[in-house]
Amino acid sequence: MVSPSPRPASQGVWVDSHGRICHLSHAPIHNIRLYLTRRHGQWWNYVVLQDESRAELYIDAPAAEDNKALFDTLHAERLAIEADFGGALSWQRLDDKRASRISFTVPGGWVDDQTWPSAIEQTVSAMQRLYRTLSPRVAAADGAST
Repeated sequence: MVSPSPRPASQGVWVDSHGRICHLSHAPIHNIRLYLTRRHGQWWNYVVLQDESRAELYIDAPAAEDNKALFDTLHAERLAIEADFGGALSWQRLDDKRASRISFTVPGGWVDDQTWPSAIEQTVSAMQRLYRTLSPRVAAADGAST
């Protein structure tokens, strides 16, 4: 459950029940993104498109080589990670970009009132499982690289 922040709603910022700062931004018509607290270049995002929604870890520290190294470390554990998560994930190294992405997509987006309630539940569940599965591995990889 999230609670409104004393900041103006137009900024789309609030503090959730765990004290994490959350940000909401949207591009006209195309998508809505909810950014949970960024930690050392790791963004835990909810992305809501017109017809699908996803939970993702977006790895985007200032140095591309650090992002690719973290992605490669996690990708080397892909089978164990997907077993712990409970399903297949989308692994996008994005070699032509600085960042990389690991995500899980569910059907249903903001334009379909019929699928929207289920999409919300499934995406929140996916984020909980994604965070539970990846965050200890990310922390271990960060600790190993320092």
